[in-house]
Amino acid sequence: MTITAPWDLTYRPDEVRLRELGEDIAALWSTDRADVAAWMCRPSILRRVASEFAGRLEPDTDRIVALGPGAPVLGSALSLATGLPFCAVSPDGSVFGEHHPGENVAVISVDAESDDPDWFTTLDVSRRLTVVRARHGAANVVLISLDLNLKGHDHD
Repeated sequence: MTITAPWDLTYRPDEVRLRELGEDIAALWSTDRADVAAWMCRPSILRRVASEFAGRLEPDTDRIVALGPGAPVLGSALSLATGLPFCAVSPDGSVFGEHHPGENVAVISVDAESDDPDWFTTLDVSRRLTVVRARHGAANVVLISLDLNLKGHDHD
């Protein structure tokens, strides 16, 4: 028996769905951009973020690399949504999971302010996805997708 969740029953255009998700995240996200626990601990929000990210991954993605605040939580959510393995790098540089040279990865983060680890140059990064809190006190959040088209670049 398949159970359909209420949010799956109604089609909403991307702009409406993303605006609603942004408003929900913004309502819980404090002014400290690194304090993501309030919205990441809400399954209904985390599930929607993972779903939006999953729909923006390249089809040949091998692994998810999550960076920065909440990296293990965000990486886990997207891994569960896609079935892809993940590696998480916390703000202190500690690594949870594994990565392998030459993998095609999608990088996910919060606020796009995380530093790339040194071993990043051994990977093919095809996509970066991030959740960004609006600047200047605006009460909204946006999801940004950057297609980097860096596949096949030479590694040193």
